[in-house]
Amino acid sequence: MSQILNMNPSYHVVVGVLTYNSERYLSRFLPTLVAASERVSAHIVVMDNASTDGSVAYIQEHYPQIKVIANDNNVGFSAGHNQIIRRAAKAGAQYYACINPDMILREDFLERILTHIYKSENVGSAGGKLLQWDGFMALSEWDKQDNHTIDSVELTMTPWMQFRERGQNMKDDGKRDENQSVWGISGAAVVYNMSALEAVAEKRNGQWEYFDERIFAYKEDCDLAFRLRQAGYSAAYVAEAAAYHHRSVTQIGRAWWALGQVIGRQEKSLFNRSMSFAHQMHLYKKHRTSLPYFQQFLAFLYHSAMVVYVFLFERESFRAWREHEQRHRK
Repeated sequence: MSQILNMNPSYHVVVGVLTYNSERYLSRFLPTLVAASERVSAHIVVMDNASTDGSVAYIQEHYPQIKVIANDNNVGFSAGHNQIIRRAAKAGAQYYACINPDMILREDFLERILTHIYKSENVGSAGGKLLQWDGFMALSEWDKQDNHTIDSVELTMTPWMQFRERGQNMKDDGKRDENQSVWGISGAAVVYNMSALEAVAEKRNGQWEYFDERIFAYKEDCDLAFRLRQAGYSAAYVAEAAAYHHRSVTQIGRAWWALGQVIGRQEKSLFNRSMSFAHQMHLYKKHRTSLPYFQQFLAFLYHSAMVVYVFLFERESFRAWREHEQRHRK
């Protein structure tokens, strides 16, 4: 690592950002992140996963107040955020905000979420209304658009253990403007209660993991949401907290469900498909016995069908899953 992180123990909120060749977003993202963080006196830490596009140099030149840690290689989403969370825990932080760099935040985004958490009991995670963004337009201009489309309001899990982003691709028509308890929050922009993270941490290879580091990227937020629920923590959707997210591939709607699943997979990159399938199977293996018996049966049928489909039509994804199993057999 190129820089050692020294946190002031007085920071109660730490904002963690993971970058990997994210420079194209930074000129729009960072001004909104800094503004939102200043309203709650949050400490921003960027963990860079060996970017080659100048992400680190851009931050150091334009935002010298932001702490940057540069990894020598790409350790993935889970391990990268865990590095920040461990340091935040040592510094006595009470809340950890996990924010993707492909976002733009309204200035009161973090403030509204934290205010809701302060007034609630037993909240392990909380997030706001994520709307879709084109990845280029500045917040001041994008906010004026009248065609806002939802990116995510919560994570959900079906009875057969499929994880989905609720509300995705639907018009923001005012039907999701009430705060409510939800199944889980998307890892694109979520605030975690540090005490909840400590309660569900898993010890592996001699250190505590908050995100499961066997999940390199994709579905790590689903795993953590599942564990938080199993431990008795609630997740809160704070409707008045809004942010915008650039997502290159989105899920298919309810119509023609089975066909939509196939089309949706084919629209994703090979890496995305392979990681998504391998980690879906990892979560099934890890959590299936925690489900009621009937749900276990439904999950068995669904995942068996997935294996057959991937074996027949996506051999690369099948091989990625088997390699994942071999690496993490212990």
